[in-house]
Amino acid sequence: MSTTAPKPTAADIKTQVRHLLSRISRERAQQICRALANHKAVVNMLSQTFPDVQPADLQRLLAEIASLLDTLETWTKPAQAAPETSKTATIQNDFAPLQNAGKVKVNIDGASKGNPGPASYGIVFSDLNGGILCEANGCIGLATNNVAEYAALIQALKILVENGTPEAYCFSDSALLVNQVNGKWKIKNPGLQPLVSEAQALRLRLPRFQITHIPREQNKRADELANLALKQNRDASVL
Repeated sequence: MSTTAPKPTAADIKTQVRHLLSRISRERAQQICRALANHKAVVNMLSQTFPDVQPADLQRLLAEIASLLDTLETWTKPAQAAPETSKTATIQNDFAPLQNAGKVKVNIDGASKGNPGPASYGIVFSDLNGGILCEANGCIGLATNNVAEYAALIQALKILVENGTPEAYCFSDSALLVNQVNGKWKIKNPGLQPLVSEAQALRLRLPRFQITHIPREQNKRADELANLALKQNRDASVL
């Protein structure tokens, strides 16, 4: 008599994924998936195996697997190795330091795992010497990367307006957001227009606001906070 194998639990899947990713770095696995997605011979071979699926859909699937690997970055190490990330879990939610700051630097970042998918934002407020004053992060539901970037900007502006309205020098690694807010690029996506309008209205309530594009490697802490929010939300949903 045949027996049906039990359905794997989330913990079982997590263990298997951790085991597989321990053999190769996440970054390398992403590179492989992206390379496969852009390799015509591979896509054609898959099309022969799955003739009912369009090549473009197969190519998109491989690219999405690369993005999925990014959501599993915290699974590559056993749970007991978590102290490495524990320091990023300390978020200063007290915005009182902003009330005594005449000028502040603000680093913002948004994250979306799926684009669209679960999305979040991360914000770092610091003095002009780089000393962190306070931080903020949170989840915004399902959204695209661009919407998440604007959510970070809008939330940062709201915090500034509500806490002393200091002069703000904002930094983002989203060229789209920076150039749209600065009026250099047109807003082709009508879904972003209300977010741009809200951000522009908020920035006018500050004595000075300047936003500049920076490389991603210069925005690591804001990125950590955004991804931490997604991780905490994901862990809470499993409980």
